[in-house]
Amino acid sequence: MMHQTVSLMLATLCIVAIYVTKGSRLSGFRLLMLISASGLLLDYAQNALQLFDAPYAVSMMFALGPGYYLFLHSLLRKPPPIYKIALHALPTLISLPFVHHTQWLIFLGSLSQLIYLLFALLLSRRYHFALVQQTSDAYTHEIRWVFWVLWIFLMTVVLDLVRLNLQIELGPALNSVWQMIGNLISILLVAFLLKQLIYHNKVFPDWETLTDAPKMLNSENALQIFLEVKQHVLNNQLYLIPRLTVRDISEQIGLNEKDISWAVNRGGNLSFNDFINQLRVEHFKQNLTHTKHSKANVLDVAFSSGFNSKSSFNAVFKKHTGLTPTAYIKTLG
Repeated sequence: MMHQTVSLMLATLCIVAIYVTKGSRLSGFRLLMLISASGLLLDYAQNALQLFDAPYAVSMMFALGPGYYLFLHSLLRKPPPIYKIALHALPTLISLPFVHHTQWLIFLGSLSQLIYLLFALLLSRRYHFALVQQTSDAYTHEIRWVFWVLWIFLMTVVLDLVRLNLQIELGPALNSVWQMIGNLISILLVAFLLKQLIYHNKVFPDWETLTDAPKMLNSENALQIFLEVKQHVLNNQLYLIPRLTVRDISEQIGLNEKDISWAVNRGGNLSFNDFINQLRVEHFKQNLTHTKHSKANVLDVAFSSGFNSKSSFNAVFKKHTGLTPTAYIKTLG
């Protein structure tokens, strides 16, 4: 059947992905690909090759959710120890003797996937929130594509759960087409993930260093600390440093990193990323008036203002001014 051929293609792509990705930070991705390939091959062996009658592939539903979570955990933090991975694998092993209770396993397995995916989404949000509090080049380290991949996979889990519970009413033909479309979407997701992990996998390594703000500090302290930090940044033109972080300022003025981050948030009503990039935009606008407005000169001014890429400069400038750099230059005449 056509959907079995597509399943085999997806399994092959997952196996290829295991071999072309290297490094400990991508160990979770390799594990996810191994889980996905195993489930697809078990399904193919049962339905296409008829090697066994038991639907063992259903048990792999309990491994797919942990696979996505461990993939993101390894990418953003570090690979968890083996015993923790084993704990996540226990539901899969426990479900094996009950594979003939297919509908119950489908329900519980889908529920497990939804829970793990929500935890993965929360981890992704925590990363991006911490990113803008600690570094001035947050755009360089953003991995929002992971966030959208998780959301798309979440939608496919829900739709597949609907299909599995309505397959008797749908009939074999419609059920097969639905399953094939789901596998085609999964092929695109895996291919996209593979491309992004090979070419766009930079993460900010110290994103978990800040903890909650100290409770002994009040809003008045926050404003005072923020003004001290701002004065130091302005006096020394630290915003011109492309990859300036909270840690860099902390080492210079002797304040705790979390105090600085909290003071910028509470006293300046800004994230650290917006605070520094706001100063860069103002520096760019002031220096632009002294140059001829050619593309080369504009980029030179942008880079000399602390931006480290054309894409991040364009995104930051539009965020803070509401205009693209080109549109802003036209307003100058």
